[in-house]
Order: sequence, then structure tokens, then C-alpha cells
Amino acid sequence: MPDSVESRRKLGSALRRARTDGALTTFTALLATVAAVMFALDFARMASALAVLAIVSLSVLIRRLLGLLRRFERTGARAAERNERALRKLGAARTGNATQPREVEGGILAAVETVERRLVAAFGRSERESRLIQARVRDLRAGVDELATDVGRLRASLDERTSGTLRRVERIEVRGERIERAVAEVSSQVAREAKVTRFAVHTVPQDVEASNQLRELIKPTTVLPPTGGWAVDARTLLVIAQTIRRRKPRYVVELGSGTSTVWLGYLLREYGGRLLSIEGQEAYASIVRDAVEEHELQSTVDLRVVPLADIEVEGAVWRWYADVPTHVSAPIDLLLIDGPPKATGPLARFPALPVLRHKLAPDAVIALDDASRPEEDEIMRRWLDSTPGLVRLTSSADDLGLLHLRDE
Repeated sequence: MPDSVESRRKLGSALRRARTDGALTTFTALLATVAAVMFALDFARMASALAVLAIVSLSVLIRRLLGLLRRFERTGARAAERNERALRKLGAARTGNATQPREVEGGILAAVETVERRLVAAFGRSERESRLIQARVRDLRAGVDELATDVGRLRASLDERTSGTLRRVERIEVRGERIERAVAEVSSQVAREAKVTRFAVHTVPQDVEASNQLRELIKPTTVLPPTGGWAVDARTLLVIAQTIRRRKPRYVVELGSGTSTVWLGYLLREYGGRLLSIEGQEAYASIVRDAVEEHELQSTVDLRVVPLADIEVEGAVWRWYADVPTHVSAPIDLLLIDGPPKATGPLARFPALPVLRHKLAPDAVIALDDASRPEEDEIMRRWLDSTPGLVRLTSSADDLGLLHLRDE
């Protein structure tokens, strides 16, 4: 009986150790699972690791149980030997006690079988759960892949639509800029035409009236050349004619010949004056010369061709008429400046006063055509600042600037 009690005690201790080992194994598996979740491990690999861990744990437990059974067998063998010795001493009457080790061994074997069945059942459940987890992981991965594919298609569609929208916006912006430029151009053109129209409405009646007054002052022998356009307009000619009638100049110099040359020839012939007309191009001079001869003004008009050249005036180089002073034969009472053309260069007519200042009569008048242009206005401002005794006169012609050189 003492051996039987001792055997049960050892068996109970072994089972408790097995349960402890199983608990440790379960705790270890739980820790592995938590670690896998925290560190985002792959679910399939985690399930495989858990299955391997369970198998290893079961193998360890079975090895321990088998070792325990071997120890019980050795203990039973030793107890059987002791019982046999006791039986031989005590006699056949007490032989029934020899069956006690066999009963203990049978109980141990039954307990081991029970434990094995439970382990096998637990391993089966673990394997089924592992397969279930793997199946769920595959489904989840398939769902994630499908979602990623849908997201990729949606992104590609959005990118394509965004790109198309941006292209349309760019085209609209380009069209908008073109429309804005066109509107601005049309507006500018309308403004220019409106300005020209207002100017025409304002000036045409004045030009007609000026032409009528000019014809009353001049008795031409043939048809006079037209005024306006590139030529001097009628109002400017009328102001010049009124200045000539009032001041009766004896010597007039004209820079830039044209229609004004014929009109001035008629006005000066009446008072016995003379006109020196300077032209830079022979082609224009030939046309004017024919007109002068047609109106029989050769005795009054001296037309000379003086080509443009580079000259130095006030420390700068200008494109102007070469050697004009050498052609001037008397003090200039009236200097009419209608050349060189604007295209010659900036402030193209500025050299006229500095070059001919010493040729001007003490009470001379300077008439600058196209005075409404900014460059001509700047030229007059410079002349007034640099020439003592020079003052600006009031002119009824918008396009004519009149300056008077007073005696000091």
C-alpha cells in the first residue's frame, strides 16, 4: 500500500508539471500572437509559427510523460522485487499483496492514455483552427489585393480626368488671353478712330475755312498743291501766312520742302522776300522744283538739295543736313522747320536751332511743324532752356509751334 500511495503521489506531481508546461506553452503562444499583432507580422506565418510551437510543446509533453512512465515501470519493477522477497518471507497467505504493483501500473497506463487522447484532441483542434486562420488570412489578402486594384484604377481614372481638366483649363486660358488681346486691340483701334473722328469733326471745318482764307491771300497762276496729309495742313499755312503778312520777312529758310514751298513762294513774292528751301533727297526735290517752275516762282524760291550726314551738335552725333549754314546768304527772319523726317532718329529736328543760331536775325521767328508730337515738344523745351531771349508764342494751329527770338 505505501508503494501504491507513493506511486499516485508521483503521478499527480507529474501531471501537475505537465499542466504547468502546457500553461507555459499556451502563455508563450499568446505572447507570440501579441508580438505578431504589435509588429504587424504576416498572419499566415504567425499561424504556422503557432502550429509549430504547439507541436513542439506537445512533443515535449509526450517525451516527459514517456519518461515518467519509464520511471514508474522501474519503480514498479523494484516494488515487485521487494514484494516477491516479502512474499517469500511471509508465505503464500499473503500472496494477494503482490497484485498491488500491477494495479498501480494499470492506473498509470490508463491516465497516460487519457492524457494522450486529450493531447491528440487538442492538437487536432489547433490544426483546424490554424487552417481556418490561414483561410481567413488568404481571403483577407485577396480582399486587400482587390481593394488595391480598385484604388489603382480609381487613381488612374482620377489622374486622367484631372489631366484632361487641366488641358481644357489651359486651352480656355489661352483662348481667354487671345480674346483679351483681341478686345484690347479692337478697343485701341476704336479709340484711335474715335480720336481721329473727333479731330476730323473739329478740324475739317477749320481747315476748310483756313483754305478759303489762304486763297483770298494768294492769287495763283495755276492750281495750288493740296494741303494736309503728309504736307503742311491749311491751318498751319494760314498761321505762317498771317505771320509773313504781319512781319514781312525778307529772308526765309525752310528745312524740308513740299507743298509749303509753293505757298510760301506766293506769299513772299508779294512782299519781295526770298525763300531758301533745303531738301535732303533729290527725288522729292525734283517734284518740288517742277511745281515751283509750274507756278513761275523761280525768282523767289531757291531750292537746294543737301543730303543728310552725321554732324556733331552739343557733344552728340546727329543725322542732319550737311553744311546748311554755307547755303544761307542773309540773316534769317523766319525759320520754318519741317525736316528731317521723324524716322531719321530721336529728336531728329533738334540740331536746327543750335546749328543756325548765329544765322538768325535779331528779331527772328522759328516755326516748328508737327509740334503736337511729344518729340517736337521736347525739342522746343530744350531750345527754350538753352537759348537766352527765346520765348514761345501762342499759335491757333494745333500742329505748329511758334518761337520768338527777342532782342536783349
